Amino acid sequence: MSHPEEGYFVHVDERPVPKERPRVTKNGHAFTPKKTLDYERKWRDAWEAAEHPTFDRPVGIEVILTRTSATARVYELGECSKNWGGDIDNILKCVLDGLQEGKTTSGGKTGAFVNDSQVRQVDIIKL
Repeated sequence: MSHPEEGYFVHVDERPVPKERPRVTKNGHAFTPKKTLDYERKWRDAWEAAEHPTFDRPVGIEVILTRTSATARVYELGECSKNWGGDIDNILKCVLDGLQEGKTTSGGKTGAFVNDSQVRQVDIIKL
């Protein structure tokens, strides 16, 4: 997939944190764990500190993860088809979970990989 050379970079100098599942209190109230909220906030703060614009058009993103930091480049896309719904990350998560090893309807096990944590690169586009 080719990407324009321009774009806006942002860097978080901290070990990447995977999004944790929501937790539920005894009263049934769901909440996002603090560790997840803190890491998401660091990305928003870094974007704001860099004084990058907020796009209202389709964008692309490249993310580079290391053990100690993460860098992202966001770039504006040209004309795209109408948005047909569903966040790309949620669709991807469902596909990865579906390809992960699990029980079949006949009781056996199958899957493209044992755990989706094995996936190291994703090239995905939503048209």
